[in-house]
Amino acid sequence: MMQFPDVPTSKKKIVFYPNAVTTVDTTPPVVTFCTESSTHQAPAGAQFLELTWREPTAVDDSGVPPESFKTHPLGYKFPIGDTLVQYVFADEAGNQAKCSFTITGK
Repeated sequence: MMQFPDVPTSKKKIVFYPNAVTTVDTTPPVVTFCTESSTHQAPAGAQFLELTWREPTAVDDSGVPPESFKTHPLGYKFPIGDTLVQYVFADEAGNQAKCSFTITGK
């Protein structure tokens, strides 16, 4: 087996075997939009805030849309205080990209 170093403009490693070439994907997806942290005023006497936001998206250099996982759905009823919202995007090779923001209810 012969290994060659990564090409400077690529994060993929090519490993040469006597009868095969294998490409190893080490490049994570790229988050194309991530909401910023924000503070929201609850109506007087309210125990929570029901909010929506523009959901983050991601693309992968493989051309296959990455899987996405999130901690809170759109329309979630946030309690008064700080809540961390996280999105994780994973490609078929297991590489991950993350987007996190805090929703503060007052």
